[in-house]
Formats: sequence, structure tokens, C-alpha cells
Amino acid sequence: MKKKLRSGRGTTMVEMLAAVLVLIFLSMMLNTGLNLALNSYHRMISRSECQVLLSTAADTLINELRFARDMKIQPGGTSGDPGTPAGPGTADPDKEGRLVSYLSRSVGCEGNIVIWDETTENKEAVEPSNPDRTLKGQLYVWEIDPEKPDDYDPSPMLASGAYGTNGSYQIQLPDGITYNPETKIFTFTIKVYDGDEVKAQGEFTARNLSDNGASDTP
Repeated sequence: MKKKLRSGRGTTMVEMLAAVLVLIFLSMMLNTGLNLALNSYHRMISRSECQVLLSTAADTLINELRFARDMKIQPGGTSGDPGTPAGPGTADPDKEGRLVSYLSRSVGCEGNIVIWDETTENKEAVEPSNPDRTLKGQLYVWEIDPEKPDDYDPSPMLASGAYGTNGSYQIQLPDGITYNPETKIFTFTIKVYDGDEVKAQGEFTARNLSDNGASDTP
């Protein structure tokens, strides 16, 4: 063994190839492990951020609805689908009791809570200062001007940073917001998406504290 160590002949080609193959095999194992760890980390961060967004959106909606006044609800479903501005639509018993509009304390006028989507502006909206950040799937109070029904002036309910990098997280209210005048309770479900996957969801209620009752839309 000592004689071999003192030899200046070096390694053979076979030994070099064997060492290279071992290094390649170890690198592949390390790379696979790192990718699995990174993917697991990103999934954990995404789920955690979506849970935070769900909680923040729910608290914001509850505070908004708690002090809503002059609520208008639909009798048997005569307003727009959830996610679009309130407006006339086809009758649907499943939509009975859905909130159509209310007097918002936050914007100081009549409005409705909507989710921005392509139908809101007939295209997918983006932030003027950052074209890479979409506004799709974000909560807004849609101010309603009876004298200019075609105009819109949406006010964001959450900061844009709450929706993740470039607005990657999106909110949906799949059943809209319903109101029971007898119990004075709003009911709604929130789903938070990361792409096409639901990362967080929950059902919430809010008790209205105003003295103004609700009325059906004509």
C-alpha cells in the first residue's frame, strides 16, 4: 500500500471515470432532494399566505357589512352573478336573499361588493404602474351612481400586496353574499386560489348593527 501511495503514476482512466460517475450520482441525489425541499417549502408558504389572505378578507368583509345600511336584496334572484356589479338578471330562486347593494360607510355612498374579473372591464385588468400584476380576483366596493349607471368607480378593500407576488392569489365568493332581514345576519363563503388550486376556504357570518332594514329590489 505504501509503495502504491509513493508511486507518481496517478490514477487510471477507469478510476477517473468511476469517480466522475460517483460524483454525478451524488449530484443527482442532492439536486432531487433540494427540489423536493424547495417545492415543499413553496407549497407551505403558499398555503400559509392564502390562510392569511382568507382571514384578512373575512375580517374586512365582516367590518364592512357590520355597518352597512339600506341593504337591497333580491327576491328570488334578480341581480347579477357574484363577482360582477349589481344589475338586472334572470330570476333564480337559488339567489334569493343575495345582497344587491347597500349604503357603504367606507365609501360614503351606495355600492356593492364585487370580485374583479374579466367581465368587470371586459378584459383582465392590470395595475397601471405594474403591468405584470393582475387585479383579477381582488375585492372591491363598486360604487353605484344612479345618474350614471354605466360608470364605475371601484374602491379596493385590501392592499394589493395581500394577494401575493403579482397578484398570484385570487379570491372568489362562489355564492355571493346573502342577507337575512329577520336575523340581520350576512352569510358568505370565501375561497382563495393559487392558480387553479383552492388553498384556503371558509364560511363566515356577520351581524348587521345598523337600524336600517333591508328591502327587496324592484
